[in-house]
Amino acid sequence: MIKQNFSKCAKHYHTNNTIQRQIIAKYTHTMDGKVVLDLGCGDGSLYQMASLAGYVGIDFSEEMLALHPSNDVYLFDFDTEECWQFIQNTPFDMLVSFSSLQWSKDLSFVFQNIAALHKPYLVTLFSANTFKTIWQITSSKSPIYSIQDILRYAPADSKYEISHFRLYFDDKIKMFKYITQTGIKGTTNLTYTQVKRLLHDYPLNYLEFESITLSNMLHNANMS
Repeated sequence: MIKQNFSKCAKHYHTNNTIQRQIIAKYTHTMDGKVVLDLGCGDGSLYQMASLAGYVGIDFSEEMLALHPSNDVYLFDFDTEECWQFIQNTPFDMLVSFSSLQWSKDLSFVFQNIAALHKPYLVTLFSANTFKTIWQITSSKSPIYSIQDILRYAPADSKYEISHFRLYFDDKIKMFKYITQTGIKGTTNLTYTQVKRLLHDYPLNYLEFESITLSNMLHNANMS
């Protein structure tokens, strides 16, 4: 279902991934001059934004990869042994992932494989407080991991940073259309009654995002 959502939203993704691009921009300096493996590479935002010596991209959506400007991209699901066998046999300096791993069905498996590489890594995941007010109003549970769960599974050598973002809209219709066109609501499908309640009761003119970045290259664990 997650794969279908992102494949369906592929053609809109580049114009709607504003927060993801902000997160990438914060960390591109850590990748300068490196050969990077981009796990969950999407349509290539990182590839276009960073000054890299080399690049390998992996994603589970054929539609996303078809839009990627690099030819060095490969179709794998990061929840599979096949993907990690490919990664282990691929030369690169640093593994990165931006706003993809929150969709893993087995985050412990993914983090164990990242740790087993014994290479520099930097990964950012959206966490359950993304769209927090939407979940509260609709009495729904976020489809992605909480900060606590992410930290429980994280590699032992990782430091972390937590960040919060707001994306403003001038009306609620545009706001909720954004959600459907980015795929970031995951498998959660609200009922007609829940959508009606949201349009009436949602008190904010922005969407809330919370992310956590984990890396064995960060010097301090801090929250922002």
